[in-house]
Amino acid sequence: MRQLKGSSANKLLSCNVWKRVLVAVAVGLAFVEATQHVSVYACTCAGRSGGLFIMNRESDDNTLILPRDARGVLWWQAGEVWQKKPVRKEKFTVRLLSGARERNLDFRVIEAKPNLFLIAPTEKLLPGNRYVFTYRDDTQEPARSEKVEATVENTAFASIKDQVQLWLLSPGRGQLTVVTAGGSCSRSADVVAQEIHISDPAAIERWRFALLFETILDGKGDWQPRSHLCGNYPPGSSWRVYGTDIIFAECATVTPNEVAGTKEGEHGVYMTVSVPGTNLVAITKTHSFRLTCTSPTLKCCHICGPA
Repeated sequence: MRQLKGSSANKLLSCNVWKRVLVAVAVGLAFVEATQHVSVYACTCAGRSGGLFIMNRESDDNTLILPRDARGVLWWQAGEVWQKKPVRKEKFTVRLLSGARERNLDFRVIEAKPNLFLIAPTEKLLPGNRYVFTYRDDTQEPARSEKVEATVENTAFASIKDQVQLWLLSPGRGQLTVVTAGGSCSRSADVVAQEIHISDPAAIERWRFALLFETILDGKGDWQPRSHLCGNYPPGSSWRVYGTDIIFAECATVTPNEVAGTKEGEHGVYMTVSVPGTNLVAITKTHSFRLTCTSPTLKCCHICGPA
């Protein structure tokens, strides 16, 4: 996810956040000086709304791996919270794919977070079973459909949740692309930043699209920066995807209503990881760190090597 010049200007710290911690520590927080073209056209987010299953969008097979104690698959009704729209059960189907037992299942639609819904079969999900979750909207022209296949593992989140750890890399100065409410949709900001990420156990990586991650900064769960005015991300993740986050304070002088991030100084942070629709939650220990604009500027880009 490192920030590069030109067409890759929105990428920062491209290191895979699921690498082993020794690799991550060696990598550190990598920034480069950014040159970013700022559009002279007004920002518009037209066409950004809609719903989708929470899954690996880069995968061609549209599959999910669930822990044994998962209750279903997440559906994100994309859009701002104030744009909340009802989710209609009749547009979904859930089918068990298990040989002679193949059949449609009854299910519930449970609101896990604002605009985030759990499509949860009333029957318990069983290890080894495969399920297909389908959304179809025939009111659109042409008709729109979404589909994801889920496989249930025998390992339960409850059995490994106490092993979940939070790791912090060294803070550093650099450039980040942040949201702006005026003119263009985003701008470049001079910041001091702290990267955090979940590490261990390995199962968290396999289940990351089935779990909810939350960053608690200074005792509050409202740390929700964006790199673009239209850059919404699913509740239960962060602007740096699942299980990783970047906490930053802006160093350059800007108008008060444009200041991005948190303040310089001492902070405390922890993360929670939970199974939606259940009371199963892992809470990491709280880590303290300091953001100061006198931190060294990191100008070299690093790419993670093999784990």
